[in-house]
Amino acid sequence: MRILLVIDSLAWGGSQRQMANLAVGLHARGHEVHLFQYFPHLDHYRAPVARAGVTLLDFEKRRKFDPGVVTALIGHMRRTHYDVAVAFLAGPSAFTVLASQLAGGPPVIVSERGSFRPGRLPLYARVQRVTHRRAAHVTTNSFHHATRVLHEFPWLAGRVSTIWNGIDVEAFRPAPDARRSDAGLRVLGVGTVVPIKDIETLARAVATVARRGAPRVEVAWAGKVLDIEASQGVVRRVDACLAEANASDRWRWLGLQSEMPALYAACDVVVHPSAREGLPNALCEALACGVPSIAADAADHARLVGDGERGLLFATGDAEALADALVRMEALGPAGRAAMGERARRFAVEALSLEASVAAWEPLLGRIARAGR
Repeated sequence: MRILLVIDSLAWGGSQRQMANLAVGLHARGHEVHLFQYFPHLDHYRAPVARAGVTLLDFEKRRKFDPGVVTALIGHMRRTHYDVAVAFLAGPSAFTVLASQLAGGPPVIVSERGSFRPGRLPLYARVQRVTHRRAAHVTTNSFHHATRVLHEFPWLAGRVSTIWNGIDVEAFRPAPDARRSDAGLRVLGVGTVVPIKDIETLARAVATVARRGAPRVEVAWAGKVLDIEASQGVVRRVDACLAEANASDRWRWLGLQSEMPALYAACDVVVHPSAREGLPNALCEALACGVPSIAADAADHARLVGDGERGLLFATGDAEALADALVRMEALGPAGRAAMGERARRFAVEALSLEASVAAWEPLLGRIARAGR
């Protein structure tokens, strides 16, 4: 098949990583894959995509609502006559569906990559999905979000399916020399430092454990601190929370990291407090590396973690509950956490490999392409 993939960029981010994985995986299966992006200067995943032989189509988007994106997409669609297109995220999806309508094809699959906040869906979120009516199919990366999408947009019935993210389970695997703590708990958090990650709940939990007196919980947070107030504000509030509990020495900001397997090997547990992501790459990578997790009880986290099987769950936004989970995890000791980690690795190999994800995408792409002929 000739497949067009569309996303905003190949920057450092979960959706961008999954788009890169999909492009490389489909190309390896013999498909002609072109990847269109409109912020090409954000290029964290560009090199592996290019090395794999995927054709990159770059366009420089110059303003928030740039009709040039649609024009460029129309040109590529008319010249190449793609069998099917896939767009990740709301903006790229709207551009791709509109371009397809004006170009006379190809059929478009749009992919939801996050999770709606609880309660009434904001008007802007509804407006962003107007073009879903013209999409051939909608995928989500969590079953939880698929259910919510169908609740909010019942006219999509029969056109929504879920495909979990894929992780390179060879790159992310248990390290033979992994160092696990005999005393205390070394926690790793992963993600760009923004409010949606709910990093402050983890900070309040660490402060709570510190005030209780034991055990010692130390956090390393790997993720870029952005040069915007929303990101800087998270850092200030986390630092202030820990300082008030005399626990400043229990938190390190690592910044953007490229050698993630080594970080997973050096921790006892990965904590994911965010409730707004469809299927977090950090949790999937931790499972693949044989590291137990503690996650907010939201989205598909219960399916991933299996409370008590491969990790623990806590009530979303509840710092006391997260503090209790940290204490429970520490009490398991190295042997108990290792047993959780072994179960996590087996689960990841079976359900979260790149091969499993691409194998789920390929028949859907073929079906939509055939229906659009």
